[in-house]
Amino acid sequence: MAKTKVQVIGAGIVIACAVIGGTRYYLNQSSSSFFPADAEFSQSLDMSKATGSEQSLSHSLGNTDVQVIIKSVKYVDYQSVYGPLPGSLEGAPLPTGLSVDSDGQLIPTAALQRLFDYFLTTVGEEPLDRVVERIREYLDVQLDEPALSQANQVLDTYLAMKEAIIAMEAEWSEEVAQGGPRPNFQDIFDRKKALRLELLGEEVYEAFYQRDEQMDEYTLRKLTILKDEELTQEEKNQQLAEIEQVLPEDLQQKKQEERALEQLEEDIRVAQAQGASDTEIYQMRLEVMGAEKANRFQRADLAKRGWDTRVTEYRNERNQILNSTLSEDDKQSQIEALREAHFSGRELMRIPVIDRMKDQQETLN
Repeated sequence: MAKTKVQVIGAGIVIACAVIGGTRYYLNQSSSSFFPADAEFSQSLDMSKATGSEQSLSHSLGNTDVQVIIKSVKYVDYQSVYGPLPGSLEGAPLPTGLSVDSDGQLIPTAALQRLFDYFLTTVGEEPLDRVVERIREYLDVQLDEPALSQANQVLDTYLAMKEAIIAMEAEWSEEVAQGGPRPNFQDIFDRKKALRLELLGEEVYEAFYQRDEQMDEYTLRKLTILKDEELTQEEKNQQLAEIEQVLPEDLQQKKQEERALEQLEEDIRVAQAQGASDTEIYQMRLEVMGAEKANRFQRADLAKRGWDTRVTEYRNERNQILNSTLSEDDKQSQIEALREAHFSGRELMRIPVIDRMKDQQETLN
């Protein structure tokens, strides 16, 4: 029976994206620091096992019993022999959520990679050696033996892998600078994947990279299909559906749902053009979306129809004013009064924009 030790974590506020060393990072709005794209962050950190509170919860994950350890402490309690964290991390929550089995053996997970990358983003503010020692210190807080030694070993191989990829990219750049061929995306993907698998081993590789690389592989194959001018649109659609098999199951399901919705919208456009009633459109949505979403779309349709009717009525009355013999000042005054009679609140801010757009369209027509 396996047991997993997990620490509850929160999410940071992110506003921008960057790619650093092949890894996607987002910018934390409050701290101006970068974090891995799929990162989850603890709301607080206790650098002493003697402080904080713990709560154990039992869950069932398939045939595996999981123990969840929740330690709630404040970020300001972070204590390190190396002093405070670098300025870019000030005020930002730290990652946690490491897993071990019932024998205390480390279970490699994406959370472990997130922990490594969290500290490694500060290289440049601190020397790499110092950053690595911070990681080891933090691992010592989170883990006991034998998981601690195993995590440190994974860290060593992870750093070696990062260095190997940097060296490989530098070699590519030098070859290109000397007139050599530029490697294509597929070649870059394949060589990085092989290097990661070789240095990290299958278990760690799958935990750290498999999901992202499945997405990358799907994207590359999708681009190849879309650029193939010899394929018909129907053939492209068929192949695009087939390559979804490389995606994780949850993303396959999401893609299937997206296609179903796209087809539904196309069917609705055709039905409306053929004069389908509101009841018929509702039934079409009900069969694909279910009652809750179908009701929501029906309400939105009715609201849009009411809005369009009001705009049309306003525009007709506005045209009468514009075509009258009134002075320009009187025309403008009556149009303002007309707007206030038909609309209110934020609607009044939308109408001048709608007027400009529709006036331009009518001029072009």
